[in-house]
Amino acid sequence: MKRGFCLLLVLGVVTKASALDPTEDYPNYKALAANGRVDLYWKLNTAKTIITFEIIAKTNGWVGFGISPNGVMPGSDIMTAWVANGNAFLQDRFATANSKPAVDQSQDWHLINTFESGLYTVVIVKRAVVTCDANSDDVPIEDGTTTVIWALGTAGDPANADDLYYHQYANRGIQSVYLLSEYTPVTLPGDAFVRSFQMDNVVATTSTTDTVYRCMYVKLPSFSTKHHVVRVSPLITAGNVDLVHHMLLYECPSFTAAEASGLDGYVFDCGYTSTEQMPCISIIAGLELNGRSYDFPASAGYPLASNSARYAVLELHYNNPDNAIAAGRRDSSGLRLHITPTLRTYDAAQLEIGAEVSPLMMIPPYFDRLTVPGYCSPACTTDAFPSGGIHVYAAYLHAHLLATAIRVYIKRESGNIELLAADNHYNYDYQYTKSFATPINIKPVRKTFI
Repeated sequence: MKRGFCLLLVLGVVTKASALDPTEDYPNYKALAANGRVDLYWKLNTAKTIITFEIIAKTNGWVGFGISPNGVMPGSDIMTAWVANGNAFLQDRFATANSKPAVDQSQDWHLINTFESGLYTVVIVKRAVVTCDANSDDVPIEDGTTTVIWALGTAGDPANADDLYYHQYANRGIQSVYLLSEYTPVTLPGDAFVRSFQMDNVVATTSTTDTVYRCMYVKLPSFSTKHHVVRVSPLITAGNVDLVHHMLLYECPSFTAAEASGLDGYVFDCGYTSTEQMPCISIIAGLELNGRSYDFPASAGYPLASNSARYAVLELHYNNPDNAIAAGRRDSSGLRLHITPTLRTYDAAQLEIGAEVSPLMMIPPYFDRLTVPGYCSPACTTDAFPSGGIHVYAAYLHAHLLATAIRVYIKRESGNIELLAADNHYNYDYQYTKSFATPINIKPVRKTFI
C-alpha cells in the first residue's frame, strides 16, 4: 500500500431546508437564508467559464441575487427576476449606492427559466465567470471565497420593468460561498458501511461567550485487517444548522487499559480557556460550515489499521455571534465515517502547515495589514514525506477572525514558485475544502512550502 496522498488540513456539511426541490441534481448548494427562505444551487460547465444558478426563494414578488466585491451593495453586479401574468422578467443591474441599482447597459445575466410554485419563485440563470463587460459593471467570480447578496420583493410583482420597489430591511442578506468548486462525488463501493459518532445532548450555547468548543472521546471500530475511510458525512441536530460551525475527528495515541478506562463518551470543554489536556492531534476527518459530505479521491482512503489507535476525539465548534441564540441550547450533532475493507491504492493523510496561534502574534500599532508567514522547510519534508513525495488532492485554508487572505506556495527545485491555493477574500464564517482536479506532487528534500 502506497503512502502519499495528502489533504492540506480539513474537510466538508450540508442540510437542505426549502420546501421545493431544485429542477435538477446540482453538485453545489448553499442556504442563503434560514428555514428554506432562500436556497442557492449551482453548477459549472466543464471549462469552468459559465456558471448556472438556481435560486429558490419564498416570495411571489421579485428575486434579487448578486455578486459583491466587498460584502456591501455598492459595486455589486445584480440580477433581478420575477414572474407576472405568466411572463418571466430578468434584468442585469449594477449598484453604485445603497439604492435601486441601475439597469446595466450590457445584459450579461441570461435567463434559462423562471416560474412560481405555491409560495416560492424559482429563478434559473447563467452568466460567464468573467464577463468582460466593457463598462466594468460586472464582478468577476474568482477562485476563492465569493460574497453573494440577495433581496426579496414581498409586495407582489413590480408594476412594470422600471418599477423595482424597495425590498425592506428584513428581506435581504449576505453570504460567503465558494462558487468555483471542483468537488465531484465518488461512487462508494458496495461493501462500504457506516460508523457514526455524535455528541450526547451537550450544552452548545452559554451567556458568557459566543464561541463554544465541546470535545468527546469515542471508541473507534476494531478490525483485524486494514480498512479505508472513503467518505465523511454530517449528522446535524434538527434546528442547529445555524449553530454548528465545524467539527473535527482526531486520532488518539495508544492508551493503556488504565488510561482508556471510562474514556468512551467522556465530554469536556476544549476551548482556548480549557484546562483539559487533549493528547489527540492527528486529524482523521473534518466538516466545515455549510459544506457537504466529503469523498476522498477514488484512489485514496484514510487508513484504519488493526494496529491503529483505538480512541478518537470528536470536536465541535459552536458559533453564536452576539449571543443571538439563547443560552442553554443543546446539541447532538456529529459525523459518519463510511468505511470499506476494499483498499484503495493510496493511504490518505493530513498535513498541517502555517503559523501556530501564539500570544506573540500581534499587529503592531499603525499597521493596516500584516503578513504572518509559516514554513515547511526541506528538513521538514525530508522527515515527513516518502521518497516519491506526496500528492496533494485538496487544501483547506484556515485562520481566525482577523485574517483577510491566505496563500500557500510551493518552491520548486528550479527556483520556480507555484501558487498551490489562495483565498483573497477569506471569511472566518465560511470555510471550505478546495479540491484539485489533478493531484499536485510535492517531493522531499529540495522542495518546500512557503
